[in-house]
Amino acid sequence: MEKKDWIMHQVEGMSFSLAKFILNKDKPNNEVLFASEEIECQLLHEQLTALLDKGKINEAENLLFEAISSYDSRYFQIALDFYAQLDKYDDEYLAQCHFPRAEIIDGLNEVRRLFTLDQ
Repeated sequence: MEKKDWIMHQVEGMSFSLAKFILNKDKPNNEVLFASEEIECQLLHEQLTALLDKGKINEAENLLFEAISSYDSRYFQIALDFYAQLDKYDDEYLAQCHFPRAEIIDGLNEVRRLFTLDQ
C-alpha cells in the first residue's frame, strides 16, 4: 500500500512539474478542452478514453505515443491527462490490464523527454 501511495505521489508531482514547465500552468488541467479547429486532438482524446474504459491500456499508450512522436505540443495536455486517468485506477485493475503502476512514471518520463527535447 505504501508503494502505491508513493508512486501516485510521484505521478502527481511529475504532472504538476511538467504542466508548470511546458504549459506554464500552476497545475495540470485534467479536463482537456479543445478548440473546434483542433478536432484531431479531440478525437485522439476520445479514442484514448474509450480504450482505457475497455482495459486496453497498452494499446492506448501506443496510440498516444504515435500521436506525440510528431512533437506537436497540442498533444502534451492529452498525454498529461492520459497518465492522470491511469493513475486513478487501482493496482488490481492495472495488473489485469498488464500495466504496472510504475509504467505510469516511465510514460511520464518519456513524455517529458520528448517535449523538453531532453535526449
